Amino acid sequence: QSQVEMMADLMYLTVAKPGQDVVKKSEQGSMFYIVKDGVLEVSSDEIQTEMAIQVLLRSGDSFGELALIYNCPRKATVRALRQCQLWTLERRHFRAVMRLRSETRIAEYARLIESVASLSERLSTSEKRVLADALEEVFLVAGEEVVTQEGCLNTFFIVFEGCCEVRVNGEVRSFLQKGDHYGERALLGKEPKGATVLVTTETATLLTLDS
Repeated sequence: QSQVEMMADLMYLTVAKPGQDVVKKSEQGSMFYIVKDGVLEVSSDEIQTEMAIQVLLRSGDSFGELALIYNCPRKATVRALRQCQLWTLERRHFRAVMRLRSETRIAEYARLIESVASLSERLSTSEKRVLADALEEVFLVAGEEVVTQEGCLNTFFIVFEGCCEVRVNGEVRSFLQKGDHYGERALLGKEPKGATVLVTTETATLLTLDS
């Protein structure tokens, strides 16, 4: 409930004139929108054919959240067909809302920490709770590198959603799925073996903590 209330408090009304492109395909997203009033058209192709299905957005519909979450280009152009009123949320505010986690979310993080034997054996219940509360969600897309073999590993992470692969000298050595972790030696002050970890699914969510 606190996330919903926070989002509502941070949103403000903007007006889109008829024919105005609210968002454009391939541009980086910076806003999330909820339609208060009006009609907008969604177009994902450069050239619309007679067989193309018209997708319309009306009061209560929303758009723009994926580009804000995953920091990727807009997948479509959204154009106002008549004057529209849009509830608008800026990227920085949107991310602040997404970082506001419930007690249930923190408890789930704590359960994942229990699966990391090298940490679970060393930490008390209260310390695990503190660690879970300190984890930050990071959203990535396919092909993004989490860490590189040449770089200095100073981040511990647990895969929360999606899948990654671990490569050493270009060869795939293992895969990481939900609940799998990497980099705990960085937290323990040990020198980790160099490897590159990159995202293989369309999107991935990692829980990270810098050492």
